[in-house]
Amino acid sequence: MKKAFSIAILLTMLLGSALPIHAQDDNLEVVASYSILADVVTQVGGDAITVTSMIPAGADSHTFEPTPGEVAQLAEADLVFINGAFFEEGLLETIENAGEDMNLLTVSTCVEVLAFGGEGHHHDEDGDHHDEDGDHDEDGDHDEDGDHDEDGDHDEDGDHDEDGDHDEDGDHDEDGDHDEDGDHDEDDHHDDEMSEMSNEQCAAHIDELGDMHMDDDHQDEDGEEGDHHEGETLGRLYAAECEGGHHHDEDEHHDDEDGEHSDEDSEEGEHDDHSHGSCDPHFWMNPQNVMFWTLYIRDALIEADPANAELYTANAAAYIETLEALDEELKALVATLPEENRVLVTNHDAFGYFADAYDFEVVGTVIAGLSTTNQPSAQDVAELIGVINEAGVSAIFAETTVSDDLAQQVASETGAEVLTLYSGSLSEDDTAATYVDYMRFNTQTIVNGLQ
Repeated sequence: MKKAFSIAILLTMLLGSALPIHAQDDNLEVVASYSILADVVTQVGGDAITVTSMIPAGADSHTFEPTPGEVAQLAEADLVFINGAFFEEGLLETIENAGEDMNLLTVSTCVEVLAFGGEGHHHDEDGDHHDEDGDHDEDGDHDEDGDHDEDGDHDEDGDHDEDGDHDEDGDHDEDGDHDEDGDHDEDDHHDDEMSEMSNEQCAAHIDELGDMHMDDDHQDEDGEEGDHHEGETLGRLYAAECEGGHHHDEDEHHDDEDGEHSDEDSEEGEHDDHSHGSCDPHFWMNPQNVMFWTLYIRDALIEADPANAELYTANAAAYIETLEALDEELKALVATLPEENRVLVTNHDAFGYFADAYDFEVVGTVIAGLSTTNQPSAQDVAELIGVINEAGVSAIFAETTVSDDLAQQVASETGAEVLTLYSGSLSEDDTAATYVDYMRFNTQTIVNGLQ
């Protein structure tokens, strides 16, 4: 059943019948990297697939290490779905080493990426969370070398620069003539081909989602209707430049002709501090991003198992309706919270997409950065205490998978209450056993804690 992902599957997409559709006898064996993603895959695949979550519910994705038996399951899987943007950290190398023919698929390929450390996450002392014209710096560039500026380095066709300098393994020179392996031209051609395929797929998904798509208004040039993505964005994941030089199609590694999965693995191994780079990987904190996941998963399942195409199509359509209803439900819930109270202090920087979608401001985190493995200094803790006292924050939101000792320490100095959210994992009980329940629980807890 293993097939390289192809854009040709988009041509087969038709809405399925509303009548119940039964799966074929032979189930696809599917692995998802963590429990939240596993639930979404299950919603789309239904009874036609058997889904295993590599990182079980209740485990911290930043520190999890699989057993040899769990690694062996990967080698037998028809499809392996990952989040992307370095969320899986060191686990990705393990996944890729499990088998040369791994059909590795990045569900966030078409999601608009928020920059970690941009104005969508942490904010300056004067509280300028969202400036009126949406500019992120004086010249509108997103980084020092201007890779994400208005001159179109990340254009709609997915090309990253005018001469295609960047190859799969990140080696490039100014004129793009060669790399050390002598394979630069071939790699560039492959990169361009995969980027074009992803661009076409993402364009089809945007069109399919229509008015539900979170970026339609944001992409308006005058920004007048920009309800979402008030922070800095880096483009869609397949074309975004995350720190470390890997900025090609996120799932190009799963069907590389020579079987080498070079998109993220080398960089994952280099980041001993588990840094995610400049891209915030916590895409699922906005249900509209999970709509993109749903379409991507649907396409991949149909490509691998066309006999159950009607089932996957019908399930995806139904789940997108569920996600749209969830989004409206959460907006209504947040609307009960006064705007001046929509200020978050979280355990680590995992709620940027939630804040961006529902108009919160993240003023600080107990653990600096995107990973729970980072350790704050005494100065970091003292500064956070000052921020909380100055902003009058009433609650600090810890996580179920990480000790709340530091949060309790900060709370004792500020009088804030410590409440616990689910971040990178579903619950082991029924509290937040599905993605929909997870989002409801977290949002209700946040609203209750900040009233």
